[in-house]
Amino acid sequence: MTLQPDRDVKDYLIANIVSLSDSNVLVGPIEDKGNRSQNRVFVQNSGGPIPQRTMGRIGELRSGFVNIFIRNKNWLNGRNLSDEIFELLSKLNSVSGYEDVDLQQSTPTDIGVTEKDVFLFALTVRLRWNASTV
Repeated sequence: MTLQPDRDVKDYLIANIVSLSDSNVLVGPIEDKGNRSQNRVFVQNSGGPIPQRTMGRIGELRSGFVNIFIRNKNWLNGRNLSDEIFELLSKLNSVSGYEDVDLQQSTPTDIGVTEKDVFLFALTVRLRWNASTV
């Protein structure tokens, strides 16, 4: 089984937040195509450090960063959803297959408004796993 941090975070968000579904949470870059993507969540891998090999441990310890972008036409709705995602991930000890999951900031980032008058919020999460156990 190959772990896919971006898809795994997407699935976790959809399973735990009622307002999210496959139709409004996308894996990949932020789309900017008219009204279609105004109220959406985008989840994308952003790399990670080289695998760590440790004496006495079988396999490699790997880390990957996942960026989560929340877009909404309404600032308050976008802020509330970004806070809900942040709170969910801040209480998370692990996602199936991962040894550790931790947020990379203390609050979601309010990036501002796009040229299409859509508000954008962001947060980053790091996932760690042992490559020999997957």
